[in-house]
Amino acid sequence: MANTNETRAILENEFITAWANETQIAYDNVNFDDNQSGLEEYVEIRFIVYQNENAATGDTFTRLEGALVIAIYTKYGTGSGRAYELSDLVDTYMTNKCFGDVTTRVTDPRRNGDTKEGWFSVLASIPFISDDCRV
Repeated sequence: MANTNETRAILENEFITAWANETQIAYDNVNFDDNQSGLEEYVEIRFIVYQNENAATGDTFTRLEGALVIAIYTKYGTGSGRAYELSDLVDTYMTNKCFGDVTTRVTDPRRNGDTKEGWFSVLASIPFISDDCRV
C-alpha cells in the first residue's frame, strides 16, 4: 500500500463501518454543526503521517507511518467517563488489526480537555504502518 490517500481511505472506511451505530462523525473538510439540537457526543476523524520511507535495493520498498486520530467530544459538564468509554470502543474496533497492507497498533487515549466551547475532548490515537514492496 504505502500510498497516503489509499492508506487514509482504508483506515477511515474501517473505522466508519465499525462505528456506524455509536455516534455522529464529523469528517475532514465537511461542514458539521456541533451546536445541533440534542447532540451530546460526536467524533472527528483526523489522519496524520509521521514518516514516509523509501528504500531502493533492487526491490522497491515504501513504508508509511502515522496515526488515525479519533477526537472524541462529549458535552462539557457531564464528566469525562463517557469520553473514555468511547475511547475504549475505538480501541476495541481498531487496535492490532490488519487491513490488507495496513497494520494498526495499540490505541493511545489522551485527555485533550476543553478545546471547543461547550465540549470536553479525548484523543484516541491509533498508530499504523502501511508497507508496499514491489519486485
